[in-house]
Formats: sequence, C-alpha cells, structure tokens
Amino acid sequence: MRAILEELWKRRWRLLLGVIALFLVDGLQLLVPLIVRNAVNDLVAGKGALLTRYALYLVAMAILVFLFRFGWRYFIFGTSRLIEQDLRNRLYAHLLRLPQSYYLEHPTGELMAHATNDLEAIRFACGQGVLMASDALFIVSFSLVAMVGISPWLTLYAFI
Repeated sequence: MRAILEELWKRRWRLLLGVIALFLVDGLQLLVPLIVRNAVNDLVAGKGALLTRYALYLVAMAILVFLFRFGWRYFIFGTSRLIEQDLRNRLYAHLLRLPQSYYLEHPTGELMAHATNDLEAIRFACGQGVLMASDALFIVSFSLVAMVGISPWLTLYAFI
C-alpha cells in the first residue's frame, strides 16, 4: 500500500490536472439543464429567436465537455498506467535479485499472476478509484448547490 501511495504522490500534479478537468466536465454538464430551462422559458415567453443562441451554447458546451473529458482520461488513466509500469519494473527488478531457490519453491504461474493480474488490479484501483471518488464528491456538491439555486424548498422537500 505504501508503494502505491508513494507512486500517487509522485504523480500528484498529473492527477490534480485530471481532477480539475473532471471538475470542469461535471460543472459543464450541470449547466445543460439550466440552459434548457432558460430556452424553454424564453420559448414560452415568445422569444423563439433566442433558440439559436441556446443551441450554440449547448454545442459549445459539448465541445468543451469532449476536450476536458479527454483531459481527465489522459491524466487520470494515464497516471494509473504509469504507476502500473513503475510497479511492474520494481517487481521485475526484485525478482531478478531473488536467489534460485526461491523459484524452486514458488510456481511460475503464481509469479506471473502477481506480475499481471495483481498489477492490473492496482492500475484499475488507481485510475477508477481517483475518478470515482473525485466525481462523486464534485457531482454531489454541485448538484446540491444547483438544486438549492433552483428551489431551496423543493431541495429541502427532496431530502425529507
């Protein structure tokens, strides 16, 4: 566990960039219902000429979401792959230092399982773990703020 935390700390700036990009994607996605609400309100009020502007807002937001989503995938998942690579290299270097007797006592399949399955699970945990923890924190926080902004009473009623 300590080795994984060291690797995460070593790459904290890459992870931070990924989390910031994820934060921006979440924020942009929460703006979509507000834009649609404004478009519907303007349409009902007879301001149909503004629909083109709202459509352009949505297209621009879709492009930004695409770019920032690429960013968080690159930084978060890329970092988890780098961690897997470093841990795999450390394991290989350790295996090279072991005496011959070690290999007589431990089956090759067991060693290969550690070198593949276990490290793949660590990569998955580092990438998906950071993603899910950050995303849950941001989306719940932003959703709550957006709900209160739309209707504090309805938000209170939703939690009762």
